[in-house]
Order: sequence, then C-alpha cells, then structure tokens
Amino acid sequence: MSDPPFSLKKVKFRETAHITFEDEYVTAYQSTDIVPKIYMSVNTSRDAQGLASGKPKRWFRTRYSKWVTEQTFIKNYQKIREKF
Repeated sequence: MSDPPFSLKKVKFRETAHITFEDEYVTAYQSTDIVPKIYMSVNTSRDAQGLASGKPKRWFRTRYSKWVTEQTFIKNYQKIREKF
C-alpha cells in the first residue's frame, strides 16, 4: 500500500529567525514533526519607507538540498520519503 502524496499543509513549523534587510524581511522556519527536517524561508519585499510590500515568496529545502520553490520541493521531498 502506498503512502498518500506529500503535502506541506500537514507539516508543523516553528519560527527560528527573523532578519531585516534594507529591501526585504526574511523569516526562517523549521519543521517540528517530520524527518528529514524541512526548512522554510519566507521573504517579503520592503518599500522605500521600510514597510512590507508585495506577496511573500516561500522557499524550502532540507539539510543537504538547495532552496527551491514549493512545487519543486514537494516533488523532490516525495522522492526522498519513498526511500524511507
């Protein structure tokens, strides 16, 4: 019997860092209930006054992978889970 497809909606994250740059806010998260751990970065652009502007961009990776978009990550993580 095969496992259901992987979904990030079921993964619990905790905030681990919040960094402010001149042009964007970056908030880092780490999964708390899944192995291998998933790292998520939420990057939000800032306007000239320093306020958040635009839609946040979410990036994901595991310990040994590169930062990728959500769609790419789900495909790659499903392959990793099939090995376990």
